[in-house]
Amino acid sequence: MTTESLFIFSSPKKPVMKNKLLHVLNDIFSVVFFLLFLLAVKPELIYHSQQLGFATSKAFFAQYASYPGGMVEYLSLFLFQFYSNAFWGALIVSLLLSTTVAISGFILAKGSSFLNGFLKYIPVVLLGILLTGYSIHPVFLLMVLFLFGFFILFKLIVDSKLSIIAQLVLLLLILALCYYINGGFIFLILSTTAILYLLVNRIKGFPVIAVLIIGLYLLLPYWSQSLFFITTKDAYLKLVPYFSAYRPDILLYGSIFSLPFMILIQRIVSWMMKKEKSQTSKFIFSDRFQAIQVLVMMVILVVGMFVKIDPTDKQRQQINDLAYQNKWDELLTKVSKEGYKDRIVQFQVNRALYHKGQLIDKVFDYPQIWGVDALILSRHFEEPIMLPITELYMDLGFINGAIRYGNEALSQNEFSPYVLEQLILANIVANRPKAAQIYINNLKMNPFFKKKALTYEQYINGSVVSDIDQFVVAKRKIKPVNDFIVNSNYPQDVLLSMLNDRPQNKMAYEYLMTYFLMNNDLSSFISNYSKGKDLGYKEFPVIFEEAKILYAYELSAKGKSLANVKFKKEIAERFKEYLSILSSCNGDVAKAKPLLEKNFSDTYWYYVHYNSPVTNQSKIVNE
Repeated sequence: MTTESLFIFSSPKKPVMKNKLLHVLNDIFSVVFFLLFLLAVKPELIYHSQQLGFATSKAFFAQYASYPGGMVEYLSLFLFQFYSNAFWGALIVSLLLSTTVAISGFILAKGSSFLNGFLKYIPVVLLGILLTGYSIHPVFLLMVLFLFGFFILFKLIVDSKLSIIAQLVLLLLILALCYYINGGFIFLILSTTAILYLLVNRIKGFPVIAVLIIGLYLLLPYWSQSLFFITTKDAYLKLVPYFSAYRPDILLYGSIFSLPFMILIQRIVSWMMKKEKSQTSKFIFSDRFQAIQVLVMMVILVVGMFVKIDPTDKQRQQINDLAYQNKWDELLTKVSKEGYKDRIVQFQVNRALYHKGQLIDKVFDYPQIWGVDALILSRHFEEPIMLPITELYMDLGFINGAIRYGNEALSQNEFSPYVLEQLILANIVANRPKAAQIYINNLKMNPFFKKKALTYEQYINGSVVSDIDQFVVAKRKIKPVNDFIVNSNYPQDVLLSMLNDRPQNKMAYEYLMTYFLMNNDLSSFISNYSKGKDLGYKEFPVIFEEAKILYAYELSAKGKSLANVKFKKEIAERFKEYLSILSSCNGDVAKAKPLLEKNFSDTYWYYVHYNSPVTNQSKIVNE
């Protein structure tokens, strides 16, 4: 599991680690992180959250080879594809962290600090905790690993018996390579650490080597501005990749700055130990004390990872991932009826309810605090909605809408395999094989999704693929024949146009009626109620009956009546009970809430009074 066994903790009297317990603890540390990352963090959720693709094309490589730091980003994007498989994603990250631990141990091998056990684990503990974030990309792990790796090369050169000329030539190559691979900020830290190491260890040739390092840091970024057409800031200080919106925090900076910190602290402690040598306890240099340090760092890692995991973000990614896989039963079991406040989670719950045939029966079993803006996401435009709204429009058979939002998503995430797959399917349904082939070609360049891309290619070339064929046939049956005007602020008009074009589109009908109910628009609900009469319902759902009786009650308060409408006896009795509770509280809705919540929280009446964004004046305003 770990390469740690290749390297050593060191003490003044033990240049080679002999205690097998330390070997075991090093391996346990790696296994603990692997299990936590696999089971608690779940790398597949990080992948679904970011969906950053990879391509084997020369153009893709050239894109990242065209600026300093691009190569570490290119390699990280390749490794990130392993996240799509939970086991391999966790294993890859664990091996990279284990390698970082091993290099840290090698860096600290020359010295007499009794804190080596703590020091060598600082960078990996910080990185391990950092990697629990669903917006964090493994590029930062690679950056730190390369930083430590290049420092090892630097250390080997300046500690060698090579002539000063040979050292300068090798250092020139190593430092220039580090700048090109890692970019400006990591090169700054390497340069700073290198000078610090020269200073505290009084390396022969210190002035000449220091001048070389400072000169390279000043000149390489300066030349890169015109050579690679990048800004001065990026040339000298670029850290976060262009594809990431992550803002560096103390964990990232801590893991990067841990390298000079290790060098400095080890030297300070070594100096103090020499002064207090006669009074130094042998225990603090023993393997047992080193083992205690490893255990402490392991505890910090475990606690830190659990504290850092954002349960709300994790739930959103779990729900989105399950929806992508059409695991509707599992999705609904992940969501309590009171335990979520996220708009996209509510959106996916509504999709799951429809696919389970329960939308118009159980939609108000859930609080629906976002109302229509979690039924259809298009009114409020933001990056996270792109793929979910594309998937919804595919569900509805609104293929032109799916293609539009799929391309919007692709403009933000050019090689996302999930988005590419949606666009392939949408263009196949739309009978646009040439357009589908363009997206297939892009997907084929991702080695992890090439097999799936070839299956789609075989289908458009005439091969029988039953799963794809069933999907395409079903969507073509409900795909609108005629074009219509689309306004994202009025998604109900899209649903109405689809239903008028394809009256058999059951999903369009149920979403339209649910939209009217969530929007407190009972007049439109009643006007379009009859459109569902030919859709095969044995009886209309209780929620519809509740909406009708509420509408009739509101009309009667205005001296009007709802003609030719009958209500089920049990619905009428429940409504009387609901009204009696309100009446007993003198119409005080807030006072009546705890009394009504117990038996009526799943009713449309309760939604209108307590959860509706229209009633609460909390509806997202875009108009």
